[in-house]
Amino acid sequence: MLGAASAFIECTLAQIYKTRSEDGTYIGGQAYYAERALGIKWFGTAMAVILVGSNVFGNPCVQSNTISTAVANAFQIPAWIVGLAIAGAMALVVFGGIRRLAALAEKIVPTMCIVYLTIAVILIGANFAKLPGAIGLIFSSAFNPRSAFGGMMGTALVWGVRRGVYSNEAGQGTGTAPAAAADADNPCDQGLVQALSVYIDTLVVCTISALCMLCTNCYNVLGVDGSMVVEYLPGLPDGIPYVQSAIASVLPLGEIIVAFLITTFAFTSLMSYYLEAEIHIEYLTMKLPSALQKTILNALRLCFLFMVFISSSWPVTRVWNITDIGGGVLTWAHLTLLVIICGPAVKALRSYDKQRKAGVEHPVFDPVALGIKNADLWTEINKEKGRWLQP
Repeated sequence: MLGAASAFIECTLAQIYKTRSEDGTYIGGQAYYAERALGIKWFGTAMAVILVGSNVFGNPCVQSNTISTAVANAFQIPAWIVGLAIAGAMALVVFGGIRRLAALAEKIVPTMCIVYLTIAVILIGANFAKLPGAIGLIFSSAFNPRSAFGGMMGTALVWGVRRGVYSNEAGQGTGTAPAAAADADNPCDQGLVQALSVYIDTLVVCTISALCMLCTNCYNVLGVDGSMVVEYLPGLPDGIPYVQSAIASVLPLGEIIVAFLITTFAFTSLMSYYLEAEIHIEYLTMKLPSALQKTILNALRLCFLFMVFISSSWPVTRVWNITDIGGGVLTWAHLTLLVIICGPAVKALRSYDKQRKAGVEHPVFDPVALGIKNADLWTEINKEKGRWLQP
């Protein structure tokens, strides 16, 4: 619930304080609403610096490592070769028009998600007799007194929070640039969609993935002291190979199918991270000479591609440690910001809810009527669409 609430607030704020570029597309994100909601330029600058650092040197590592691990497990290809291929593909994206490919990704990812969920449901159905035991194992392991006193419960909670935040990115603000780019009729429309996605991602996709592994005994459990508590898959690296093994237990070529799906998911996530970083580099350099702007942007691209390549062959523990540092700094800074500036989003929601209860099918967002400053673009949008908030 906290994740959904923070996702709603951040994406609604991204819509409220977005701007329009010369080509007519919308631009926004946490740096934009940090500056405009507070009226303090340096706050927006600080948030942009933190986000660029996290999205270049932290978040891409997990996605690149996940792709290389999945492909290496399916085709027995060295991880560094996979990493080189990922970096090469990303180079085509970052130097050749990421916004066009991002639009394409919006159409591909939902389809791939449906395919994955369908396969997972088939797997669970084939092992339906084991489903009650798998669900029981989750609860018995979580609330077992021996787990609590042995430190396992605390470890599980810590890992659950860290991975849960990363899976849906709620609170990090890394999804605010795509949210700002949406052509929404009301900022709350985009905020509610983002809030719903938290439940779909964490409660549905992650839970089903866990049940796939538990129903097929395709997992290992490492104890607090580093010893192996459960080892059903000796020698297999942590992470996506567990899901690949589970799918392969009921579906021929399961490792290859999962590798393809994961590559699609992770690669589009890499595009999203880069897009967010590019938008905030443009924010930081908007007043610099154009030649210097281009040099800084190219340096950003090279750093991003280097991290994509080198992290592909890192041990998974190193990948997550680096990602946790970058993501942790970003999340704490951004959540602090949301607590300070959540007021405009709350006003927008109250107005939205009031209009919906009054039978208005498409609630209007009028920043002037709501007393929200520095949201001038919405005044222009309302004029263009001939829409105003009725008293």
